[in-house]
Amino acid sequence: MVILKLYLLLALTKLSKLDQISLTCFKSLSAIRLVESLEFQIIYSVFNMGDTDVENVVLTDEKLPSKDFATSDGRDFKWEMIPAHRNVTVSVTYVPKYSGYVNITSATVAYNLAGRSEKRVAQSNLIGTVSIIPLNEYLRTQSSHFFGWVVTALLLAPCFVVPYIKWQNVKYLLKTTKKGVKSE
Repeated sequence: MVILKLYLLLALTKLSKLDQISLTCFKSLSAIRLVESLEFQIIYSVFNMGDTDVENVVLTDEKLPSKDFATSDGRDFKWEMIPAHRNVTVSVTYVPKYSGYVNITSATVAYNLAGRSEKRVAQSNLIGTVSIIPLNEYLRTQSSHFFGWVVTALLLAPCFVVPYIKWQNVKYLLKTTKKGVKSE
C-alpha cells in the first residue's frame, strides 16, 4: 500500500511538471535523400500544447555552413503570439553545394507565457548526421534506365522470335501436307 501511495505521489508530481510545458518543437527534413545541387527543406513545427497563449516566441537554429549550402531564407523566426492548442509551421530551403556528411543540430525556442515575464526555453529534436549523396550517383540510381531496357529487349528478341518463326514453318508444313493427303 505504501508503494502504491509513493507511485501516485510520483505520478502527480510528473503531471504537475507536464502542466508547465507549453511549447514543443519538431524539426524534420522534407526529403528522404539529400542530394548535391538539389534543394531540400528543413521544416520546423512549433506546437502550443498548453492551456494558455504564449507570447514573444523566437525560434533560432544554427545555420548550416554557407560555404557548403546556398539558402535564400533566414534562420530566425518570430511570432508575437501562438494561441493555446495551435501550431505554427515554417521551413528553410537549402541547396547543398558538395556531397559529404553534415550534422543537423536541434533548434531552440524561447517564449513567455501570456501575462508572465519569465522567459522559457525549449529545444527541438536532434536530426543528427545526414549524408549528402553526389548528383551523378543519385541520377544513376533514380533514372528510368531506358537504354538498359532497350538493350535487354534487343538481346531477348531472338529468344522469342526464332521459336515463333520455327513454329510458323511447322504449322505451314502441316497444313500443306494435310492438303496433299486429302487430294490423293
